[in-house]
This record gives sequence, C-alpha cells and structure tokens, in this order.
Amino acid sequence: MKMDLRCLRSFVTLADTLHFGRAAERLRRAQPALTQHIQRLEEELGVRLFERGPRNVSLTPVGAQFLVEARKVLEQVERAALVAARAQRGEVGNIELTYVSSMAYSGILPQLLAAFEGIAPDVTIGLTEADQQSQMTYLEEGRADVALVRLPLSHLPDNFSTITVRKERVVACLREGHRLAHRPVAVRELADESFLATHLEEGHGFYDTFVRICRAAGFEPRIASRSHQFATIVGLVAAGRGIALVPESVKKLTVPGVVYSDLIGPSITSDVAVAFRADGNAPSTQRLLKLCAELGDSASIRTTG
Repeated sequence: MKMDLRCLRSFVTLADTLHFGRAAERLRRAQPALTQHIQRLEEELGVRLFERGPRNVSLTPVGAQFLVEARKVLEQVERAALVAARAQRGEVGNIELTYVSSMAYSGILPQLLAAFEGIAPDVTIGLTEADQQSQMTYLEEGRADVALVRLPLSHLPDNFSTITVRKERVVACLREGHRLAHRPVAVRELADESFLATHLEEGHGFYDTFVRICRAAGFEPRIASRSHQFATIVGLVAAGRGIALVPESVKKLTVPGVVYSDLIGPSITSDVAVAFRADGNAPSTQRLLKLCAELGDSASIRTTG
C-alpha cells in the first residue's frame, strides 16, 4: 500500500479540529483538496474514518484507532527528517579513526577527540590502533575514514589527501651515563652510534624523517634493531642496545635509565597529519576534517614539558 503523507497529515489535522474549514486553514490548502485527501485515504484503507453530519464531523471507532497509529507515523517521519538534517550538518554519524600508538601519549589524539566532542557530541568515533602500513590498508578498504599518521607517506593513493595537524620536535633518546647525555647534541656527534629505529622503510613516517636527519648531518645511520613501537625502542635504549631519535612526545614515556637531549641546529620536526579519502566522505567526517584543518592552521612546533 502506498500511503501519501499529505493524506495522513490531512487526516490527523481533521481529527484534531473535527471541522473541514478549520483543518483546511491550518493546512493552508483548499477545502476541496482536503476532502479529496480524506476520501483517497478511506478508499485505500477500505474503511470509513469519519462520520459526516450536516453540522459536525466525528471520528468513527476505526478512525479513532487509526489516529493513534497515524500520529506515530508522522512523529517518526518528523524524527527521521530531523536526523537527516543533523546528519547533513555533520551533527550525527559514525567515524572510524585509526592511529599509530604514539598519537595516544603525544596528546594529539586526546586533543582532537576532546575538541570534536565539543562541537559534535552525538557523533560516534570508533578507534583502532594500527601500524602505519595497516592504516593505509584500512583507508583503501574503507575500514577507516581517517588515519592519524606521521609524514611522509610516499605511496599515498591519488584519491587520498593529508592535513598536517602538528609539527613535533625530534630529540635524541640516550641511556643514562651516555657520553652525550644531559646536554644538547649535534646530530653529527651521533655518526658512530648504533641506532634503534622504527620498522618502516624510507618514504614512510618517522623512519624517513630519522634517515633524512642523519644524512643531512653527513652520515648513514647504522641500524642495530627495529621495532613497531617507540615504547619498545625506549626500553631497548635503557637496556644499552643503542640510541634513538624520537619525537619529543616520547619523553612522556618515563623509563628509568633513559634521558632525552635536544638536537642542536635548525628546528628538526616530525609532522603529524590526518590522511583521508579526498572525496565521498560523510558530513560528520567532513566536519572532523574541517576541525583538523583549523588545528593545522594553528600548527606550531610543540615542546613537551
């Protein structure tokens, strides 16, 4: 059965007023059109909804029962329309966000989530921690809408884009008692050291930043070990397995026997960004990306106390 919502609204309004003239006025339509709506509805249902007298109109028992359900239908339609309008404005919806582990303790992820909750509290954000290579897979397969990553991303598909949201200083992570501990360090002083590094290849994430820093200082880094997590790298530094260059937020991982030293020279940074599909994003995702762009506009080199 195809039921016209205009007929349903006409029925409910007439049931409320029990007067064709007043109902037509409230609906802002001609009385003959209202009469046609009621007749069409009764024909579709095969029932009589109103008793029509010379001076009054009243609901039949069937009409009274139908009125209860008709109100529910119109209320549900109204709710659906409101939800659609809110969804179009990005006020409701679901976003899947994937992030590398360092985003959690760097403060970037908590800051972004808190800021977005302040403007879109009814949008649900699902969180998945993953390494950067898996993040790209999630984005391409549609399992994630946005990814918090460390630049660069050399193999980013053409239909994806990035917004930089934070520039973070790079520092040296050293074992307590190391000859360079407790003072600023020139990168060239690290040329003979064994490094602990992330598992990515050149062109990807922090590993690319690390290699470029060393090469700019005139040497090729000697890699002693690789790890997926900065936390593991810091632990290995404490164990005397080598040194590392890390984003400054890693200093929040307080591990006994480890110290952090600033690097001498022009600001050396690791850029944090959101990666996303360039088109086809839901309004709620677009709203999150707008917030990221605003954070990016104010992005500065952050230091961690």
